[in-house]
Amino acid sequence: LQPACGLVPCAHRQPALPFIAARALVTMDHRLINLLVCPVCKGPLELLRDDVQRPTELLCPADRLAFPIRDGIPVMLEGEARSTENRFSDR
Repeated sequence: LQPACGLVPCAHRQPALPFIAARALVTMDHRLINLLVCPVCKGPLELLRDDVQRPTELLCPADRLAFPIRDGIPVMLEGEARSTENRFSDR
Protein backbone atom coordinates (compact mmCIF):
# COMPACT_ATOMS: atom_id res chain seq x y z
CA LEU A 1 0.00 0.00 0.00
CA GLN A 2 1.19 3.47 -0.84
CA PRO A 3 0.23 6.43 1.39
CA ALA A 4 -1.98 9.16 -0.04
CA CYS A 5 0.97 11.56 -0.30
CA GLY A 6 2.60 9.25 -2.86
CA LEU A 7 5.72 8.62 -0.81
CA VAL A 8 7.03 5.11 -0.43
CA PRO A 9 6.63 3.82 3.15
CA CYS A 10 9.90 3.70 5.13
CA ALA A 11 9.90 -0.11 5.27
CA HIS A 12 10.08 -0.27 1.48
CA ARG A 13 12.64 2.46 0.85
CA GLN A 14 16.00 1.55 -0.55
CA PRO A 15 19.04 2.92 1.31
CA ALA A 16 20.45 6.10 -0.22
CA LEU A 17 23.78 4.37 -0.90
CA PRO A 18 24.51 0.66 -0.85
CA PHE A 19 26.95 -0.39 1.87
CA ILE A 20 29.79 -0.93 -0.60
CA ALA A 21 29.36 2.52 -2.17
CA ALA A 22 29.20 4.20 1.25
CA ARG A 23 32.38 2.40 2.29
CA ALA A 24 34.13 3.54 -0.89
CA LEU A 25 33.47 7.16 0.07
CA VAL A 26 35.69 6.92 3.14
CA THR A 27 38.61 4.99 1.64
CA MET A 28 41.15 6.30 -0.83
CA ASP A 29 41.55 4.72 -4.22
CA HIS A 30 45.04 3.28 -3.91
CA ARG A 31 45.67 3.64 -7.64
CA LEU A 32 45.48 7.41 -7.21
CA ILE A 33 48.11 7.51 -4.48
CA ASN A 34 50.84 6.87 -7.06
CA LEU A 35 49.66 9.92 -9.01
CA LEU A 36 49.81 12.31 -6.05
CA VAL A 37 52.98 14.22 -5.24
CA CYS A 38 53.95 16.65 -2.51
CA PRO A 39 52.60 20.10 -3.37
CA VAL A 40 55.75 21.69 -1.91
CA CYS A 41 58.61 19.74 -3.52
CA LYS A 42 56.73 17.54 -6.06
CA GLY A 43 58.35 14.47 -4.47
CA PRO A 44 56.76 11.06 -3.81
CA LEU A 45 54.43 10.48 -0.86
CA GLU A 46 54.08 7.57 1.57
CA LEU A 47 50.69 6.42 2.83
CA LEU A 48 50.35 6.35 6.63
CA ARG A 49 47.63 4.19 8.23
CA ASP A 50 46.02 4.00 11.67
CA ASP A 51 45.73 0.90 13.89
CA VAL A 52 42.87 -0.57 11.83
CA GLN A 53 44.71 0.04 8.52
CA ARG A 54 42.65 3.06 7.40
CA PRO A 55 44.59 5.68 5.42
CA THR A 56 45.14 8.73 7.64
CA GLU A 57 47.90 10.83 6.08
CA LEU A 58 50.20 11.15 3.10
CA LEU A 59 53.78 11.73 4.23
CA CYS A 60 56.43 13.61 2.29
CA PRO A 61 59.72 12.31 3.76
CA ALA A 62 61.77 15.04 2.05
CA ASP A 63 59.81 17.95 3.55
CA ARG A 64 58.76 16.02 6.66
CA LEU A 65 55.14 17.04 6.16
CA ALA A 66 52.08 14.82 6.64
CA PHE A 67 49.00 15.79 4.63
CA PRO A 68 45.72 14.64 6.23
CA ILE A 69 43.16 12.39 4.56
CA ARG A 70 39.64 13.47 5.55
CA ASP A 71 36.62 11.38 4.54
CA GLY A 72 38.81 9.57 2.02
CA ILE A 73 39.99 12.80 0.39
CA PRO A 74 43.61 13.93 0.70
CA VAL A 75 43.97 17.56 1.75
CA MET A 76 47.01 18.64 -0.24
CA LEU A 77 47.40 22.14 1.20
CA GLU A 78 50.69 23.14 2.81
CA GLY A 79 48.81 25.06 5.51
CA GLU A 80 46.87 21.92 6.50
CA ALA A 81 49.95 19.67 6.68
CA ARG A 82 51.38 18.51 9.98
CA SER A 83 55.12 18.81 10.57
CA THR A 84 56.84 15.53 11.42
CA GLU A 85 60.25 17.04 12.32
CA ASN A 86 60.54 15.35 15.71
CA ARG A 87 58.99 12.03 14.71
CA PHE A 88 61.35 11.37 11.78
CA SER A 89 64.48 13.15 12.98
CA ASP A 90 66.61 10.04 12.27
CA ARG A 91 65.96 10.18 8.47
